[in-house]
Amino acid sequence: MLAGFRPEQFLIITNSELREEPLEVMRRFSAFVQRPYELEHAKVVEQGLSKNSKSHDNWPEEVAAKLRDFYRPYNKALVKLLLENNFNINLHHLLKEFVAH
Repeated sequence: MLAGFRPEQFLIITNSELREEPLEVMRRFSAFVQRPYELEHAKVVEQGLSKNSKSHDNWPEEVAAKLRDFYRPYNKALVKLLLENNFNINLHHLLKEFVAH
């Protein structure tokens, strides 16, 4: 138990999952909160993501590399915590997002 919450009470969504599969994220979220999946809500989210999807791509590679190096131990600890507990997470996207760096 983490601060009075059980890991299965959390829904973890990665940036890559949100960018690549926004409609599936909306389905997972709807199921998690036990509410009906509304396609028009998903389309609004998808439109919002498409407007903001390129903001992080403009960083110089040396800045991105320094940030990856700085956050690597913290990301490693986060992945370990998520894998060792019963969090609601898409394992494919977790590994894609954090292990690749």
